[in-house]
Amino acid sequence: MADDDGRGTGTVPASVVLAMGMPTTKEDELLCEGYLKKIRGFAQNRRRWFRVTANHIAFFSADGGSLISYIHRDHVSDVRDISKYRFLISTHKPFGASGASSMILEASTPEAKNRWLLCLQKTTDSSRGTQEDTGHLYTEGYMCKLQGFGSRDRTRWFVLTDRYFSYYTTEAGDLMGRCPIEQIQSVKPIQDHT
Repeated sequence: MADDDGRGTGTVPASVVLAMGMPTTKEDELLCEGYLKKIRGFAQNRRRWFRVTANHIAFFSADGGSLISYIHRDHVSDVRDISKYRFLISTHKPFGASGASSMILEASTPEAKNRWLLCLQKTTDSSRGTQEDTGHLYTEGYMCKLQGFGSRDRTRWFVLTDRYFSYYTTEAGDLMGRCPIEQIQSVKPIQDHT
């Protein structure tokens, strides 16, 4: 767990616990989440699940995994686009288990990188989430969309907000479908068909 400097020791304050689950307060609203690769050098790069809220940037071992570190967004000094897939986050305080004050991150596509840069520019006063007309973001990430017999299952980027359940071709890709929340009658788990 992380303490107040985000270095990975101590206990997590209640405000960050709220940021790790579905958002329950306007003060720490989830803005975006997904996998980014931390670029650390030869054979040291790690794929991590990042969450950006109105007040914090946090990263985890995996989607639903253990919290590795977080930092309050007030301690971010610079976010800079550095290449086709990569961007740099610099902080006033150490961020991460290594205690470094900067981190190079790599997105899966240039569009995904631009989505992260847009998200990191948002403040508590700016519009909500990464898709401004879709409502309060609860969670987002890749899931497999199961098809009927004879069709291939497809991995798609899904987004759940307080207004819609939507899916896209990829993270930051084209919208493929959207259902208003009030039209969803039930959600049931199914057994793995593989």
